[in-house]
Amino acid sequence: MRTIERRYAAVIATMCIVGGCRRDKPAPAGDSVVVSPPTAAPDTPASAAPAVSGWDRAAGVALLVHGDGGESLVVVPGEGGGAETGTDRTAGEAAAVLPAEVTLFSRAGAAGSAKALPTEGAAPTGCAWPIARLGPASGADAVPSWTVGFVGGSPTPIALDSIEVATDSATLAATVTRLATTLGDDTVRALRGVPFSVRSARRFTFGDSARGVRDGVVAVITRALNQEAAPLAERVLLVAERPHAATGAPPAPWMVTYHERVAGREDDVPATDVLAAVTLGAAPASRVTLVLARALADGTRYTLLERTGAGWRVRWTSATRGC
Repeated sequence: MRTIERRYAAVIATMCIVGGCRRDKPAPAGDSVVVSPPTAAPDTPASAAPAVSGWDRAAGVALLVHGDGGESLVVVPGEGGGAETGTDRTAGEAAAVLPAEVTLFSRAGAAGSAKALPTEGAAPTGCAWPIARLGPASGADAVPSWTVGFVGGSPTPIALDSIEVATDSATLAATVTRLATTLGDDTVRALRGVPFSVRSARRFTFGDSARGVRDGVVAVITRALNQEAAPLAERVLLVAERPHAATGAPPAPWMVTYHERVAGREDDVPATDVLAAVTLGAAPASRVTLVLARALADGTRYTLLERTGAGWRVRWTSATRGC
C-alpha cells in the first residue's frame, strides 16, 4: 500500500515539473482582443436654434423705408418669434446687406432704383433704425421719389389709387365707413355711436385672367372720444375686395376680407400707414402684399400683409425700433 502511495506521489511531482505547477495565464493582448461597445455619451439638451423670421424671401434680404425726415431707414429681418407669431424678436445687421442696389417703389407703383451705401448711422448704438445713404443708380441723375425699397428679390409693383377727384373720394370714404360699421368686433362701448373718420383710402387692382382680376381697397379709419382724463381712440385697418367689373357692367358690392381693430388710450393706439403694394413671387404662387408702417409709443415697426387664397394674413412684422 505504501509502495502505491509513493508511486502516485512521484507521478504528481513529475506532472508539476512538466507543467510548471501553475495556472493558465491570460493570452497576450496581441493574441485575442475583445472590443467593448463604446459608452454612449450622456444626453445633453441641444441649444435651441434661432426661430426663423417670417420674412418673405421673395422680397429680397432687406427693406428700406423713406423716413419722415427724409432719411433711408434699413430694416433687416432678424430672429423670428416662433411658429405662433410672425413678429421678429430682433433686427438683422445693416452691414450684412449694404452696400447694395435697391429697387424703389412708391404708392403709385415702381419708382426706379438707387445705390444704398452704409453710413455711421448704419450701426446705431441702441434704439434707432440703421440709416443708409442713397445715391443715383448707374445712368441716373437723381434718386426718384419713393416710399419703400427692396434689396434683392423681384417685387412687381401694384399702383395704389389715392382718389384725387373729390366726388370719387367722398364716395369711397362713405363706402369704407359703412363697411367699418358692419364689423362684428365693436366691443368698446364708450366709442359706439362715435362717427368714423377716414384717414386714408386707396384702391388697387390685382390678379390676372387665369385667377381672375379683382379690385381692392385698403383704408385706415379712426374715431376718438375726447375725455379730459383719459381720451380714447380707435383705429381700424380694413381691406375689402370685389370682382373687377367689365366695361359698362355695374360693379359688385365690396366685401371685407381683412381688418384689424385697436382701441384704447389715445397715446397707446398705434398709427398705421400704407406705404406700398407689390406682388411677391412667381405665378401661380405669387402673393399680393401690402407694406405697412406701424407707429407705436416706443418706436416703429413694419409689416408685410399678404393675400393667401381668399383672405389676408400678416406674413411678417419687424422688430420695433425708435428713440
